[in-house]
Amino acid sequence: MRQHHKRTILTTFRYIKYTNLKKEIRGYGYSYSFKKYLASLLLSFLGILLAGKFFHLQIPYIIGLGLAYLCFFPIIIIRQFKYMYEQQRFRDVVNYLEQMMYSFKKQPKIIVALEETKQLCEGRILELIDEAEKAISSPGAVDDLYRHALSCIEQEYRCDRMKMLHDYLVKVENLGGQYQSTLNIILDDVKEWTERTYLFQKERKSMKFKIVLSLTASLAVAGTTVMMLASDEMLGKVLRGPLYQRTTFSLLVLFLMLYLGAQKLLTGSWLKDTLDENPEQIKKDFKTMREEKDGKQPWIITILSFPVLLLGFDWQNLYIIGAVTALIAAAWFTPSLKRKNAGEEF
Repeated sequence: MRQHHKRTILTTFRYIKYTNLKKEIRGYGYSYSFKKYLASLLLSFLGILLAGKFFHLQIPYIIGLGLAYLCFFPIIIIRQFKYMYEQQRFRDVVNYLEQMMYSFKKQPKIIVALEETKQLCEGRILELIDEAEKAISSPGAVDDLYRHALSCIEQEYRCDRMKMLHDYLVKVENLGGQYQSTLNIILDDVKEWTERTYLFQKERKSMKFKIVLSLTASLAVAGTTVMMLASDEMLGKVLRGPLYQRTTFSLLVLFLMLYLGAQKLLTGSWLKDTLDENPEQIKKDFKTMREEKDGKQPWIITILSFPVLLLGFDWQNLYIIGAVTALIAAAWFTPSLKRKNAGEEF
């Protein structure tokens, strides 16, 4: 399994180079051609150019916006592939667990269950099942044969439910006994976990859509207002002034960073190895999940920000409206996302 390290600013700059970006994406099991890379960049820069014209930005600020996006572009692409990678890993584990249990119920032999499960799998997990079968067929000098053979699959996916199932299957394989009722309990637990995870994925997608919609609506309202007022000669001079240019540029970069923040919060692993997690982190997540103050903070920020919106409701202070709107959006969405992410640990 490839370990994807946490990216600092310096490592992010590495991925601006196509070969480094391609290598990183290949680590997730996907390919990204230079043609797609170039097309994505060109379309993005076209969108930035249109946004610059829409907001009446001058050329230096449009170029600056393009350079800022170029720095964020690799992060956006990598996170998209990481999302697909984690989705595939989750599907692999669900298919594997369910089929192993169904096959083992018919005939309580691990090697037989692996052979039947292999028929429904593909990609990386298929390679690991082959590896486990070979380890069982050619044991060599191994004390715990089945435990050793199945460990390669566990180490790749690091899912506690997979460990639990393997432990039970090895126990039945070595000691025998009645296994049907316990296996049914494990199967029901896996099904409930799968349903909860799919529901959580759906909620994340919905949350991401709401955030993107809020950002898009805010930009559309602000841009339309600017377009309507740009025809006035006196107001046009103000639009060309440094105050408007700098604040609008800063606001667009801020919105881009908010999108990246939302993307980071809404992507992650669906497989949790709770047996290896830091106990302090578990306590922190539990406290976050039960924190009552989070429910009050959005209302407090909204109430305090409302006078600012009223005072700043002037086209000349359009950037104030945008900044405060972004603050209110962050106040409402961030605690919700934190509770969802913390709750998923349990």
